[in-house]
Amino acid sequence: MVRPKAIPDNSVPMNASNPDPQGMSNVRVTWWIATFLWALIGLLLAGHVLLGKAVGNLTGNGPGGLVLTVGALVMSLLFGGAGWLIVTRQHGNVIGWLLLAIPLAFALAAFNGDYATSATRTAEASRTSS
Repeated sequence: MVRPKAIPDNSVPMNASNPDPQGMSNVRVTWWIATFLWALIGLLLAGHVLLGKAVGNLTGNGPGGLVLTVGALVMSLLFGGAGWLIVTRQHGNVIGWLLLAIPLAFALAAFNGDYATSATRTAEASRTSS
């Protein structure tokens, strides 16, 4: 029985005893993680738009607020997409991971802000109706 290596050794040349010197399984895992993060960014931003529309945060500040929101959404998806492209091709590239992490942090903050506003308004409405 052959035991798999925990960490691939990239310094060993490819031969019959080491058919996977680049750690292709690590590449697949990296691809899945990057794809999951980019999809999560998209889902959180979609939730932000839906909750923001429901609570009035998207248009509450006038048309300028809507322009800023759309610009932030587009930039987050573009930065996340660039990060995804970099990470899936060079899985050790720190810049790619940062380009995924920054819009993820923005999407989490935007969604959480709208979720908290929605929860607060729902709680206030249930108190006043009782």
